[in-house]
Amino acid sequence: MRSAFLIKAGLGKQAFVATGVVCAVLIDVTRLVFYGTGTLANHISTSRGLILPVTVATLCAFAGAFFGKRMLQKVTVQTVQRVVAGGIFLIGVALIMGWI
Repeated sequence: MRSAFLIKAGLGKQAFVATGVVCAVLIDVTRLVFYGTGTLANHISTSRGLILPVTVATLCAFAGAFFGKRMLQKVTVQTVQRVVAGGIFLIGVALIMGWI
């Protein structure tokens, strides 16, 4: 929903991506604090098994940001908007079909 709104906001490609990233970071930090404190308080021993997946996800996020920055310099804002619109469409189709 956030991306659908931002597509029509008339932002440049860097502002579009930066706004989406800031929103995602704020949401993820809130989720981590909320869910993480509950999980750690109740299941300290089982949370150790999450260290590897969280580490891999963090490294992938940094790699995505690194390569995304390089790719963003080579594409137009229309390309970014079309890719986001296509992704939203595919997710909608997958939801309708019951795949996700």
